[in-house]
Amino acid sequence: MGELKADESWSAARTAPLEGTPQLLLGTRQDIADQLRHWRDEHDLSYFVLHHERDLPAFEPVAEELAGT
Repeated sequence: MGELKADESWSAARTAPLEGTPQLLLGTRQDIADQLRHWRDEHDLSYFVLHHERDLPAFEPVAEELAGT
């Protein structure tokens, strides 16, 4: 992980191509909640998937932030 391979279009070592997309969420809890609200309000995206169950505990505070908004 973290090594950029010549034939990869995306790598954990290079996040710039995914910045500003819903595929990559970086920042504080508030930053991520704001990003998800943007995708919901501007693009009608309201269903997001965590690809690894191990990420759920880290995402729970974001879900709590979004609850009811």
